[in-house]
Amino acid sequence: SLRAMKLSRNLLNGNIPVSIGELAKLQSLDISYNFLKGVVYEAHFANLSMLNNFDASFNMKLTFNVSREWMPPFQLVTLQLDSCNIANGFPQWLRNQRKIEMLVLSNATVSGPLPTWLQKMKIIPFLDLSHNKLSGPLTNLPNRGYFGGLSPLLLENNLFNGSIPSSLCTRKDVDYLDLSRNRLTGKIPKCL
Repeated sequence: SLRAMKLSRNLLNGNIPVSIGELAKLQSLDISYNFLKGVVYEAHFANLSMLNNFDASFNMKLTFNVSREWMPPFQLVTLQLDSCNIANGFPQWLRNQRKIEMLVLSNATVSGPLPTWLQKMKIIPFLDLSHNKLSGPLTNLPNRGYFGGLSPLLLENNLFNGSIPSSLCTRKDVDYLDLSRNRLTGKIPKCL
């Protein structure tokens, strides 16, 4: 009947047991800032249908390797995997996450272009994709709907190229925009 488990900022090491996927009522799991290692697969999330907050940040030897076709049993509100390793490029399973409000994949070894389905997602209020090897144009950022609060959009230290898209001008929710240390060219849109 465990609903929340916070084990952050300890000296935990070793692999995450697959049996964690049996905690069917778990809603929040925070294992950040430890020394966990090994590979996390779909089996680790097998029965976590109620999970809505997951933070595994700063476990630098931990790799998330789920198949590109995986359909998670949960709908996350927050996902933080900064300074972990994400295999198989941008996580394809995120396309089915409809409630996500915080997505942090900073320094997570993500490479390649932003997937086209990302622009069809609703605005993610807190989006941090910084310090990766993401490339291509910035045209596939989420742009559906409107978020009423203010939010950061952190895309610095990647390999994005092309011009700054004018679609960023319609984002009235962004209060902090970091596009530094990329390969952007052209003019800064007047609206900015």
